[in-house]
Amino acid sequence: LKAYEDFEAVASCLIRDLQLTAPERLACMGGSMGGLLTANMLTRDNGLFRAVVSECPLADMERFRFLGMGHSWIPELGDPSTPEGWQAVSQYSPLHRISPPGERRFAYPASLFVSSSNDDRTHPAHGRKMVAKMAQVVGEATADAWLLEECEGGHGGNADIEQMARHHAIVFYFLWRSLAPEAGVPLKLDAAAAPEEQ
Repeated sequence: LKAYEDFEAVASCLIRDLQLTAPERLACMGGSMGGLLTANMLTRDNGLFRAVVSECPLADMERFRFLGMGHSWIPELGDPSTPEGWQAVSQYSPLHRISPPGERRFAYPASLFVSSSNDDRTHPAHGRKMVAKMAQVVGEATADAWLLEECEGGHGGNADIEQMARHHAIVFYFLWRSLAPEAGVPLKLDAAAAPEEQ
């Protein structure tokens, strides 16, 4: 839990002490264990972020041992099949910390979960579950939670330069739409509005 508290402290310092930004202009992005960290920023009800990007995350800390290479991480993360192990991981299991809006002080940040169907380390089910539970608990019409699942590539990697460019374009489009709503960024890209090829 200390890592999450430290991350929040840095974000709080940027906002309150240094006054370099404001919560509506601040996003966080991380992958793999950093994806677990940023998924926690989504659920910790701290009001510090407007958007969260969680790439190749762990999110279901109850069943991580059944997904991908999760079983090999039990020595590091603990065994949630035991009462003491579950008590430890439940404190930072993003999937299990999603709560209805009425039980939170702050609205959920916009969230984008990114994964690959070929990821054998952090299974794409983690991101899928987060988006599905956000829709269920917060409401499908109001949950600003999105899933980008690539068919190629692997754990945090893209298959080629073209896929990498597309991936980054989607992530930064999401951040632009989330952090600058006054810019009138459309929710969907209009293919008809794209410039014609020369």
